[in-house]
Amino acid sequence: MGAQTVSGQRIFGRTMDLLSRVLDYRARNHAVIASNLSNIDTPGYKPKVLHFEEELARAAGKIAPPLRRTNRKHLPGPQPVGFGPGASPEVVETDGPPGTLDLDREMSKMAQNNILYETAVKLLAKKFEALKTVIDDRRR
Repeated sequence: MGAQTVSGQRIFGRTMDLLSRVLDYRARNHAVIASNLSNIDTPGYKPKVLHFEEELARAAGKIAPPLRRTNRKHLPGPQPVGFGPGASPEVVETDGPPGTLDLDREMSKMAQNNILYETAVKLLAKKFEALKTVIDDRRR
């Protein structure tokens, strides 16, 4: 069965699903940045980056959603790279010559990623707090 509903609305909503995926991405991005940092002195190493922003924007509704086929006679629309369950952002090597890793830039990326991770955790915690408040109010 699908998500549990209350009065026809999903209990956890789309936001919680999106936030949980953001946390997954941020953890994976941390691993990619840490790998870059650990290979800073490796000759010929090309830094890697995790592409994610386009999938996140699509999932957040900033990019038009994919077309849905309502009749088998309709032509299928383009199938975008998904952000749904099982979607995985792509890790790619950066362009440019090997050995161009900048320690300060990578540390800055790590700090920014950490702040964004913590922000997502706080937002998710607020969603759970709101749900707990609703449950507690229903008990009274």
